[in-house]
Formats: sequence, structure tokens, C-alpha cells
Amino acid sequence: MLALATLLALGYPLADLLKTAARLQPVCGRMEVFTAPGKPTVVVDYAHTPDALEKSLQAARLHCAGKLWCVFGCGGDRDKGKRPLMGAIAEEFADVAVVTDDNPRTEEPRAIINDILAGMLDAGHAKVMEGRAEAVTCARYAG
Repeated sequence: MLALATLLALGYPLADLLKTAARLQPVCGRMEVFTAPGKPTVVVDYAHTPDALEKSLQAARLHCAGKLWCVFGCGGDRDKGKRPLMGAIAEEFADVAVVTDDNPRTEEPRAIINDILAGMLDAGHAKVMEGRAEAVTCARYAG
């Protein structure tokens, strides 16, 4: 959508843009939507900064008819200062936050999770699951 808007702003004719719009491919991992009959809708987004997480959750909220679950973690050996900020954002903008690890590299996964939980006003409401696959499964079947 942004690509089309940019090209339109640059003066390309709308009729020409609409002819090619169907061939546009979404970027993997950016607001990528997965649906299945009888299952909750899952949106995958590579939000790895506080601002990106907030924007992703705000966008998801616009299309969420039920509870909004956020499964996320922060990578190891990366900016530790953003972890509590992302915890606070998940707590504020999602109904349920599932905190997990995300490529811990040389750090202990639990240490990363604890950094995230430190940013939450009530960390007891967060679900904590080491292992991203398990966390996603938890959200899919509990949600």
C-alpha cells in the first residue's frame, strides 16, 4: 500500500498502478496474516523496536474483534535498554502478553525475559514461555 501511495505521489497514473497492484508481494514477516477456519487469526510482524511493536499492536487492534494476544521476545546480545520498554508497550496495547525468548545468542533466555518483565506494571499478568514455538502454540490454542 505504501509503495502504491509513494508512486501515486510521484505522479504515476492511478490506472497504471491499479493494473500492477495485484502482482505486489507482501514482505515476509511484516504484518503477515495467517488464517485458518475455526482458528484465531495470527499476524506475524518483525517488530524489534519499541516504536515498531507499538505501531504493530495499534494496527492489529483496529482489526481485532476479540482479545489481542501479543507473543514477543527480544534478541540476545542486543540493546538491553529497549526490553523493558517493549514489555510496557505489550502490556499497554495487548490484552494478553506472552513473553518468550527470541534468539538469545550468548545470553540466558530467562535473563532476557526478566528484563522485559521489568518494564511491566503487573508482570504477573504476562504469560512467560521459554521457546518461541511453544509460546505461539499457547496463544493459538488458548486465545
